[in-house]
Amino acid sequence: MNEQQTMTIEQFKSDVLPQMISRYGTGNQLTKAIKAYAQDNTIVDDDNQPIGIDAMVIGEASDGLDDEQIQRIVEKTVKATLGENTPKNKALPAITASRKTAHGFGNFGEFALAVQKSSAPGRPSDPRLITKAPSTFANETTDAAGGYLVPEEWSNQIWQVVLGKESLLSRTNQIPTSRNALNLPVSTATAWGNTGVQAYWTDEGSAITQSRPTFDYRNLRLNKLAALVPASDELLEDVTALSAFIGPEAARAIRYKVDDAIINGDGSSKPTGILNSSATVTVSKESGQSDNTLVAANIAKMYSRMPASNVSNAVWLMNQDVLPQLLTMTLGNQPIYLPPNGVSDAPFGMLFGRPVILSQHAQSLGASGDIMFADLSQYLTLTKAGGVQTNSSIHLWFDYDITAFRFTFRVAGKPWLDAPITPDNSADDMSPFVILEDRVTV
Repeated sequence: MNEQQTMTIEQFKSDVLPQMISRYGTGNQLTKAIKAYAQDNTIVDDDNQPIGIDAMVIGEASDGLDDEQIQRIVEKTVKATLGENTPKNKALPAITASRKTAHGFGNFGEFALAVQKSSAPGRPSDPRLITKAPSTFANETTDAAGGYLVPEEWSNQIWQVVLGKESLLSRTNQIPTSRNALNLPVSTATAWGNTGVQAYWTDEGSAITQSRPTFDYRNLRLNKLAALVPASDELLEDVTALSAFIGPEAARAIRYKVDDAIINGDGSSKPTGILNSSATVTVSKESGQSDNTLVAANIAKMYSRMPASNVSNAVWLMNQDVLPQLLTMTLGNQPIYLPPNGVSDAPFGMLFGRPVILSQHAQSLGASGDIMFADLSQYLTLTKAGGVQTNSSIHLWFDYDITAFRFTFRVAGKPWLDAPITPDNSADDMSPFVILEDRVTV
């Protein structure tokens, strides 16, 4: 056994280790024999790279240790792997070079010890040993999952489906925070109401009526939005464009979900959207108005329900299905909406002096929420400082040669008002968020 030779780790496991166990048993002598053999012979991994006992058993834990410390760790590892009373004819454990550590384990010895303890009768399994295989991942085998990208002679530009680049989140009142929740003081008092700071007419020499500010609180607790994208190592090696593509693609998916929640969120583990807010005002449809239609009176009445102080920040959000009716709508004999330079120009412009934004998050034509008039600066969003957090790991599915890319974004959101505003001399409530009633017969 002293003859110099080169062998793979699998050959060492099947040819040399049984002889060592037969000769030295499973105690300290076996530990010394394994270490001596690895020092005097060349053992290579699957990539034909030389490895030693430190890489086989201790992994990264050997950095900075002297020989005596390494000896103790090797002894502990071998005993944990083989067991104190392992019969000589028992199936041998797998010994493998570990350049990647399993998820949750610092080194092979820790992994082997967890296996031994979990194998004992009546002992629960170590949860770190239970790793689910990825159900979907980018790979070369399936064309749509990345295989189309492999040939080098093809362009590395990746074309995407993009339906508008307008970000609703960017228009909200964003408050970054390092915490997971925030209480925001708000005041809903009005100058014509009965609460908050008030002014009173008074006679000379008379006592001035006292008043004081009143505050309420809005609690925002961050919700987590995450994207997990597994990709095979082969695909990552062959396609240099993929790693650069995954980040922006995940950010686009996250942004879409956040913008959708700003409009449609139900407040359950996500922001409370405009359509589900108690502060939103709904304008009634016209008497006798046909299903799936939008008329000029709808637009005029929606505009009138926006507080004058919010008009300068308000925008029209609408589904693209609404656009054909908007482009042909007239008030008297005059078109109610025209692009900036007439119908020959691009169809995006102003409606009653405010920008029109087509949104995939708006509801279909005829449903409440197909058109909205909103001042998004009155919508509070709490975002985790640092924005989208990006991580990649070779450990989660190391036995599948798959790299996991994880993207997380934490956000909370709701209108700061919890009810519409009751004006002083008007019968109709107002709000920074105005929608139109359903125009669909049930």
